[in-house]
This record gives sequence, structure tokens and C-alpha cells, in this order.
Amino acid sequence: MPNSINIKKISGKLALVATSALVTVAMLGSGVLTAHAEEGFIPRADLPAKTQTVIDGLHIGQSGGTLVDATQEPNPAMSDANGASLVDTPIPGAAAGRTPITDADWYTTNYVPLNWFQNQAFTDAASGTNIGQTINANYYVRVSVNRDPSNTTMRVQLMQTNNATPLESLDLTAAAPTGQFTTFSNQWAQVRMGVRPAETNTPITVTYDRGPANANNYGTIYLRWSREAAANNNPYEVNNVQVRTPLLANTLYKTVDGQTTLASYSTLAGQNQIATTSDKREFAGYRYVRSVTNRQANIEGYTIGQDYLDASSSSRHVKRIKRVINAQGDVVKTLYVQDPTYTGTPNYDDASTTGFVKILETNQMAPGTVNTNLTIDTSALMSNGQPFFTAETAAAVTATASLPSSGEIVDAQNRTTDDVNAVHVYGTTDPTTQLYNTPQVSIAFNGQNPTVAPTFLSGNGKSMYVTYIALDAAGPQVTSISIQMWNELVPQTQTIHYYEPIVPEKPVVPVTPQTPKKKTPKKLAATGANVMTLSVITLAVVMLGAGVVAYSRMRKH
Repeated sequence: MPNSINIKKISGKLALVATSALVTVAMLGSGVLTAHAEEGFIPRADLPAKTQTVIDGLHIGQSGGTLVDATQEPNPAMSDANGASLVDTPIPGAAAGRTPITDADWYTTNYVPLNWFQNQAFTDAASGTNIGQTINANYYVRVSVNRDPSNTTMRVQLMQTNNATPLESLDLTAAAPTGQFTTFSNQWAQVRMGVRPAETNTPITVTYDRGPANANNYGTIYLRWSREAAANNNPYEVNNVQVRTPLLANTLYKTVDGQTTLASYSTLAGQNQIATTSDKREFAGYRYVRSVTNRQANIEGYTIGQDYLDASSSSRHVKRIKRVINAQGDVVKTLYVQDPTYTGTPNYDDASTTGFVKILETNQMAPGTVNTNLTIDTSALMSNGQPFFTAETAAAVTATASLPSSGEIVDAQNRTTDDVNAVHVYGTTDPTTQLYNTPQVSIAFNGQNPTVAPTFLSGNGKSMYVTYIALDAAGPQVTSISIQMWNELVPQTQTIHYYEPIVPEKPVVPVTPQTPKKKTPKKLAATGANVMTLSVITLAVVMLGAGVVAYSRMRKH
């Protein structure tokens, strides 16, 4: 019979057999035999309805207690945090002069650096001033989320260092995901990028990409810039940042069999906050037994071992696939680039890989950690049956992981490969015209670059830079993208305090010792039966005596 406990008597002792893997048995200090529920992480969907109602009303930075068993009066009361707390950590991209949003309804998640303009040697065409250095030193982008987690709007603001007032502010939503910052294009109308001739400056395009959003992320904010208005369909990637959803820290007060929840305490932590759960409490009629704390990533919506589309861009010819490995939220991600020899139409909306070439598979990444695998997959074949990488190009890409930050270079045709460290992996040039006659693909790790997303995590393999030059009637179309390679799943904390019912002991009745009374033989009553019995006994004694006398006389003769 499942979920039951069989008790057998062996050699005068009780032997316990648990017939379900979900039940363990322990002998508590009280001497009461108690079945313990499995001490794993309890998903939000399985929490009591009262607890879920309180959680639904929490905003970032708020906490709330729930008395599930209304008959209880815990000490301390559930309105008391009882040790639960939130500690702020540095905002990613934090630096002197950068300040969080002051509006109480919003919470700043990231500061996004604009060092890309310095890396590309931006100058003002009129004065020759290195405006790339000016932008990097004096400006940044601030990303904030609404404290109400049901509101998925992103507030993205162009900020000036040491100035709390935004220069420009955008509220981006799923329905209106794109906006522009025009400060730089208005201030410097004509710019030079490296050794290029002067060109008309364009606004920075800001895009809120929610696909595919999940329980751990609102989506990704992309900052892009184009050299000229005609190239707006293929802008350069200035930076990008993934924005995480808030994290829930739960404290549950449960009976040892796991069947009853007495109370709960919940805290909603922002992206850059560390939550501490609540301590044990006293409940009438219950005795505290033990506490168990679990940390587990939110893998809601994922099936372990199945591939999911993690991110993709048809305009930049890349796709990233994610596979959750276990219940702890360990993840493996695989990066693909569009096969330059494929003649069909690749699908960028699912996890299929037809028409793509595998670049890299990460190591198994624990939640919140970056990729450490720098080995390029040289076995990847294109649709024409030829290898995408050679041993030499694969080794060269691996070597870029230890190089410093990237910068753009310009080739003889005044075309960019976008990254001074990029390795040309695929593409041929017409020997006569010296023009590209196939798509061109260049790949590199972003190296030891603290300003490349994710800016708050270090690691040589945390992101890759892919440049893809497609050919169409208008000529070469250059695109580039920095692709983050890390596990954005973040462990949530859950503490369960277990209690057992106090069983009243039965009162012991004292026994008074008594002195045994001396028994007096009773006389037999002179009834007919008793007289006959005595006569028979007397006769037997007389006959026995006569027999003894006769036997003695015989011995003498």
C-alpha cells in the first residue's frame, strides 16, 4: 500500500519499513514515531492558497506573513519579520557618479556602460574630438523595473554621470518595445568611426526584447547604433543586458508529516538584493523539531533534458538553445550561427537547428555562473558537408578568450569586421574584384572585458561576439552581436521549520503497597458429603496402618 508505514515485531523490537520513497521515518526525542515528509523545494504552485494570495500582493522589497491555521497565535506574530531581511548588493555596472532611480515605484536593476563608442574610435567630424572617450566617461544607460512584478514595463534612461536627472527616458512595453535616444545624434551631427569618412550620426535605438520571456527573466534590453540611416536595419550592437524577475524567499512552518502548513512568511527580493528567511516561531500545541533550508532555481515551464529556444535574432543570424539539466537549475547552452551554405529558410522561432551550424556548447553551468568551456566544436558541418571550423580557426577563436576588450577594424573595402580580435571563420573573396562572393562569418570570445554583458559576472567565456556579413542586392550587410553565455537562473531560498504535535502524557495512578493477611483454615461443615469424605479418609488410614503391621511381621519370619 503506497505512502504507508508497516510495523513488524522482530526479537522484541519494532522494525519500521517505509513502503514509499517519499516518506522517511525518524524517532524523535519525544519517543513518538513520526513520518517525515520529503524535505525538497516546494514550488509556488503547491503552496497554500492563503500564502499565494499574500505573495501575489508583494512588490519588490516587501515582505508579508500568513497565518494559514487561523486557530493559532504564533510567537512572534506573523506580522513580525523574525529575522527575515533584505540586503542590497551593488547594481551591475555600478561606478562613481551613477545613481539609482528615485521614484519609489521603480527599482533599478542595471547600469549599462557605453564603452563601445570608445572602442570604435568615435570622433566628432567637425572638431576631431574623441567623443567615444567622452561618451564612455560621462554617460551611461540606467534600466529600472516597476516594483509591482505584474507590471513588465522597462524604464530605460540615458544618464549623465553625477547628474540624477535623466537626459532622456523611455518606458518600453511588450506592445511598444522600441525607442530612441537622440542626445548624441543632436550634439554631434557628423561623426567618424575609426578611419571612415564623416557620416551623419544616428540615434541610439533601444529595444526591449521579451522573447522568449520566462519565470526568471523579463527579457533583454538591446542598445544599437547605425553608421547611417540606410543601415538602420542592420545596426551595430552597443551593449545588451538581461533583466531578471524578482526572487521569492519563503519560510514555511509545517508539521513533520508535511500535511499541514501552520503559517508562512514571504519576501520578494529585487535583482540585486539578498533575502534572508524568517526564524522559527512558537505554536500552541506543537513542539519545534528541526529546520531545512533549500536553494533551488525556478525551473517553472521547463522540462529537464529538453531543448528550448533561449534567444535568437534573424537579423544577426544567431540562435541560442538552452537545456535544463537537473532540478537544481544547472543549464547547458548551445550557440548556433546561420549556415552560410544553407539555401532554405532557417526557423528562428523554435529550438530546431536545421540551417544552423553549432559554434559552442557551454559547460554545465550552475545558476548565476558563466561559461568556462572555451573549446570550439570542430565537428560542426555545414549543409554542403564541409566543416565550418578548421583546427586552426577553432584554436584561434579559443585564444581570443584571454585577450583584452575588443575594437573595430576596417578592411580595404571600407567594411568592418567589428572586432579587432575576431577570427575570420568562413567566407571567400573574388580574386579579381576582391569583393566578397559568399557570406562572411567572424567569431571571437569577448575576452577579459568587464564592460561586456553580463557586466556583473567575470569570466573569459561569458559571451561571444559574432559578425555576419550577408550579401544582397544592396551590397554587403554587416551585423554584429554580443551573445551572453551564462546561466541566468537564480536560486530561490526556502526554509521549512518542522513541528510535531505535543501528545499529552497519561496520568500515572500511584499504587499503595498492601501487607498480605494470614489465612485461617476453615472448618469443614458437617454436611453429609463432608462426613462421608472424612470416613473414607479415616478408613484408608486404618487400612494403611494394618498393612504396615502385616508387612513388618512377614519380615520377622
